Formats: sequence, C-alpha cells, structure tokens
Amino acid sequence: MQSLTTRLIVYLLFAQLVGAFLPWPVVAYLASVAERYGGADAMLEIYTYFHIQDLVAESLETSPEGAVRLAPTERLKLRADQDEDVRYAAMAARSTELAPGSSPELHSKLVAAKEADARVFRFHTEKGPDAGKWGVVTLMQTRSGPVYIAASGFRFHWLDVVHFVIRDKFYETVAFLVGWLASCSIVFLGLRQALGSLRRAAKAAERIDLDSMGQGIVATGVPTEIRPIIAAMNGALARLDGSVARMRRFTANTAHELRTPLAVMRARLENEEPSPLKNDLLRDASRLHATVEQLLIAARISENQVTIDEDVDLSETVCQIVADHSPLARRSERGIAVEGEERATIVRGNRRAIESVVANLIGNALKAEPPGGTVLVRLRPEGEVEVIDHGEGVAPGHRETIFEPFWRKSEATPGSGLGLAIAKELITKLRGRICVEETPGGGATFKLSFQPGE
Repeated sequence: MQSLTTRLIVYLLFAQLVGAFLPWPVVAYLASVAERYGGADAMLEIYTYFHIQDLVAESLETSPEGAVRLAPTERLKLRADQDEDVRYAAMAARSTELAPGSSPELHSKLVAAKEADARVFRFHTEKGPDAGKWGVVTLMQTRSGPVYIAASGFRFHWLDVVHFVIRDKFYETVAFLVGWLASCSIVFLGLRQALGSLRRAAKAAERIDLDSMGQGIVATGVPTEIRPIIAAMNGALARLDGSVARMRRFTANTAHELRTPLAVMRARLENEEPSPLKNDLLRDASRLHATVEQLLIAARISENQVTIDEDVDLSETVCQIVADHSPLARRSERGIAVEGEERATIVRGNRRAIESVVANLIGNALKAEPPGGTVLVRLRPEGEVEVIDHGEGVAPGHRETIFEPFWRKSEATPGSGLGLAIAKELITKLRGRICVEETPGGGATFKLSFQPGE
C-alpha cells in the first residue's frame, strides 16, 4: 500500500472490525478461564452448546401417535464423531420419558429442569466417567412442540462462534456491515478531504521546471507533520534556482563575449584570397555564429528579457536568412533556394529566436549537402518551414537522440553537438515543434512549425 490514504482507511476499518467482533470470543475465553478457577457464570463452550442444541432440534421427529423421538441427522452424527464425550438428549415438555435416541444418563437432568420449571438449567456431573463435566438443559420451541434439550461433554470449536453469529446475531451482523460500509464511505471522503492539501501541493510541484524559477510549494492547509518536508523542498528549489540563474548568466555572458571575436574573425576571413580553406573557415565561422546567437537568445528568453509573443512575418524572416547564406553557399559550390515565399505568413514568437533556429538548420544543411547540390527551404502557409538537404540523412534510430545535447554521429564528426539541442529548446519555448524526416531520394528534411499569429 503505497498510498497514505489507502493505509489510513485500511487501518481504521480493520480497527472497527476488530473492535466489533473480537470482544465476543475474548470475553467468553476469559469467562472460561474464570470458570475453571473462580466459578464464573459463562464459558466459551456455551457457543458449542447452542450449536449442538440446534443440531438436536433438527433431529427431532414426531410419530403418528404424537410421540417425540430423536433421529440424529448426518450433521449431528459428524459432531458426535468429532467429540467422543458429547452426550445429548431430548424430552417433550408434556412427558417425563426420554425421546428414543437420547443418552439415558441425562434423563435425571431433564427431569430436574422440568420440575424446577426452568427455561435454562445448568448442571455439573459429579459421578461416573463424566464427573467434572458440565452441561445445559433448555426449553426450546421446535417443530415437534416445546421440548427440553440437554447436552454435556462437548468441546469448543471456533466454528461454533460462526454458527452463533448466524443463528442469534444475524440481523445485528447485517446491520453492523451496513454501518461499516457507510463508515467506509465516510472515512474515505473525510480522508480525501483532509489530504486534499497534499494533492494540491503535489500538483504545484509538478508545474515547477526550469522555465518557472522562483516558484515554491505553498504550505497553506498542509498538515503540520508534512510542513517540514515542504520547507526542505522549497529550500532545495531555492538553491537550484540560484544555481540555474548563475548558469544562465554565465551562458549569456559567454555568448555575448564571443560575438565580437567571431565578427572580427569573419571580417578577416572575408578579406582573404578565395580558396577552399577560406570557404570552409567561413562556413565554420557561420555555424559558430549561429550557435552563439542561439545561446544568447535562449538565455534572454529564460530570463524573460525578451518577449516570445510578438507577431513575426515568417516568410520575410526566412528569405532574409537565405539571402544572408547565399554568398556562403556559392563559395561552397552549393546552391540554396526558397519555395512558397509569395505571401506573408504571420506566426507568434520571437524574431531573433526564429532567425537563430533557421540559420542553424540552414548551416547544417549546407554542410550535409553534396558539392553541386541545392539546399531547399520550403515555406508553407500553415506557419511551417522545411529545410531540405540531399546528404547522408539521419538514421531512424537517431531522429530523437539527434536533438540531445552533445550528440554526434561519431567522434570523427566535427562540432560540439549543441546546435540542434539549443534549437529544440528555443522551439519549445516558442511553443512550436521541430522534427526530422527522410528526404525522398536521400537526405534529411528538418521541419519547423510555429504558432499562428494574429
């Protein structure tokens, strides 16, 4: 039982059952002990007598002449086999003769009970092999009329208590079970209400992530015993918030400091004589610049320094990025083209974040595209962008892990493995989606989707 509610309910209801039923056999047992040592008036074996009395009553028959006789049923015979010392007898209230089938040694007890006009007559055997044993005579209304039934020498069995409950306490037991079920419902509803504050605290904890820094778990209404745990959790969250804030500030500062040397390096490379090495260095510098821009805008979005709910013309933004990459594509002996840019497509997000993600994907596509090939950037009116290359593609088993930080296809693959991870983080913050599929004929198609703008 992992649930605290379930544990409390089970323990409480079990306690009710024990409190309702355990006292009967316990009191009877204690009375039985007292009978042996102090002469108490009740014994555990009284439940056994009630059982045997009913078995004898079931065995009574009436002859055509109206005489009562005892014809033991199979159940009475089985009980007699279990208790070798048991004796039982019956005598009609209007007669002084034993019913045929009775134990003759009990005749005097039946006569004594009748003479005393007793409905219940208890006795001890003082002579013979049964000396020291006790028995009971009761006047009982049977199908043969009023009959005195006697029994002695019996031994207690726990099933006799079950018989007693069914025989004499059936309606009380049913009433208790109905009340117990009602109690189950009341206990369940009460505990559910009492523990509602814990469920609310758990839901509040589920909403805490790296994008909701500064939040804690409210302890209002939480039981006193649980408050130290919540206080400890809030303390741990506060320390984590401080660590994350320092990490984000470090990332933002590092990215900001890298922008200037990267810009200087690109400017110097632009002034160099054309060569394959220059083209490779420019492409690498462009990819580094895109990664730094992604880190910087991701940190600013996390710190709520910029909005992610502005309307952005996706067509204009993508066409501008493609135009910026066209010289690099030509120097790399590759082409780049745009499809579907005829009309404006407004999406909701942040322009710099969208630029960073698209630039990262285009840079990766130019790297993957074979020389002489063309990278295709397709715009769809639903606020979707597809960046299509015709390189080696991405294996189906890597289409999820490719977006994990520091993932690379092999150790020989250049790069840090951060670009796509940061791109996915940015798209998630913009409430968009990114995925990769196979390009028909070979290659990879990266798909971006954004929330439509107003």
